[in-house]
Formats: sequence, C-alpha cells, structure tokens
Amino acid sequence: MTAEEFEQVKECARCAAVEQIHDFIILMVKEGKEDSQDQEHGFAVEVIREALNRYRFESAESTIRKYVDWLVRRHAELNHVMQQDDTYSIRHNAIVLEYIVKKPMSHVQIEKKLGISDGTFKRYIDICIHELADILFLNYISDNSV
Repeated sequence: MTAEEFEQVKECARCAAVEQIHDFIILMVKEGKEDSQDQEHGFAVEVIREALNRYRFESAESTIRKYVDWLVRRHAELNHVMQQDDTYSIRHNAIVLEYIVKKPMSHVQIEKKLGISDGTFKRYIDICIHELADILFLNYISDNSV
C-alpha cells in the first residue's frame, strides 16, 4: 500500500467515524429522553475535548480541524449575544490560546496574558468546552427539526 493509499484509507476511516458520531447524536435526539440528552451532551463534550487535543496535529484539510474551526467561529460570533457575561470573551480566548494557536503556550503564559489564575483558567476551559458542546448540540437539533 502506498502512502497516498494509506492516507485515503485513513481519511475514509475518519469520515466514517464522524458520520457514526453524527448518526448516534441524531438517534439520541430523536429518542427525546432527558437522560439520553445528558449522555449526548457528555458525549459531545468528550468528543470536542478530544478534537481540541488533536487539533494541532491534524492536517489543515482534516475534518477535525474543519469542525473545530466552525465551532470556535460560532462561539466567537455568540460573543455579542453574551455581552452581559464579562468572562465570555476571556473563556473564548483561553480556548483559542490553549488549543488553536500554532505556537503552543504554557498555562502560565496564557493565565498571565488573560489576567486569570490557574484555577480560573481550568474552569474557563471546561465551561467553554461545554459551550462548544451546546453549540454543536443545538446545531444538530436545528438540522433535524426541519
């Protein structure tokens, strides 16, 4: 198998995994059970956390990068809606600095840049990942409500 064929197989596997996750989430939403929604949200949080961890290692064309970029852009767009939340933009910047920027920064550097403590940084990252999951969850619901 050539390197090109291997990359094609790898991309097919990624696409299949994304489709399976999408189908699973749609199935859970259609069931309409509250506990399944909680499980789905928890699942979405873990998927997003894993995607963020892999972001820098993925190629620019990868599905993971495309989805993460879309989610982060949507999160940024919601900033104007969240004007009463003074920490929203700080949380957004924390995610971008932690996972998205090309040159990784240490937590200490990020905390200093944002003017927050270590505990606050970790809490903001968790909150922001949940917000990204909310965006993803609401997008799937709206896709299926038509």
